[in-house]
Amino acid sequence: MLFTPSAHAIHTIHAMQGNRGEREGIPAIFTLYPAYSVLLCHKHCCAVYGLDRHLKKHHHMPAPQQRELLALYEELPLLPPGEVAQPAPYSSPIDALGPAQDAFLCCCTSGSSSSSSSSSSSNSAVCSFISTSRVKMRQHINQQHRVKLTRWSSSAAASYEDHAAQLWQPVKVQTFFCERRYVRYFIVQEEEQEEQQQGEQQSEQQGEQQGEQQGEQQGRQQGRQHESERQ
Repeated sequence: MLFTPSAHAIHTIHAMQGNRGEREGIPAIFTLYPAYSVLLCHKHCCAVYGLDRHLKKHHHMPAPQQRELLALYEELPLLPPGEVAQPAPYSSPIDALGPAQDAFLCCCTSGSSSSSSSSSSSNSAVCSFISTSRVKMRQHINQQHRVKLTRWSSSAAASYEDHAAQLWQPVKVQTFFCERRYVRYFIVQEEEQEEQQQGEQQSEQQGEQQGEQQGEQQGRQQGRQHESERQ
């Protein structure tokens, strides 16, 4: 199931616990995202799985404070990494995860071959493999889609770039978990896309407001006309 950023119900743990952590001197270093059932670490900009291990390895604090944190967070309904839902593609970035990374999205279909990278049958699905490494993306396309792509496979670098552009596209991504075995990238909007979307939303709101104002003015004018006709 996918969740859009508008469904984010973001609450700090301490607010949910009546500021218990603040009263006991526990720093507010985590935030719960209930929509995804993950606990995000402010310092490391990632979701935490295995809080005890994370605190011991990455946060140097006294043992009593660690125990207080564990007691505060241990009953939260957190999901293991493999069960955490991904945000909808091209959603707004999640600020708590830090700046979005540059990555590549595979545009091949399950039926792609070296003869035609853009051909697909009616029931073929887009691969949608994501990697932050161009080398790994080329390896993926060579191995999974049997498309041999090297700079020496074309007569000119320009044709290589044209061919590559049909096979993958640059995107911005984030991931909840930073540990390699749990990394799953999801695509987020770029700043320009966000600004454009915000501009469109503002234009829609302004249009609605203008429409309401015009409707009210027309209603008042019609009311005056009816009154003058009666007189």
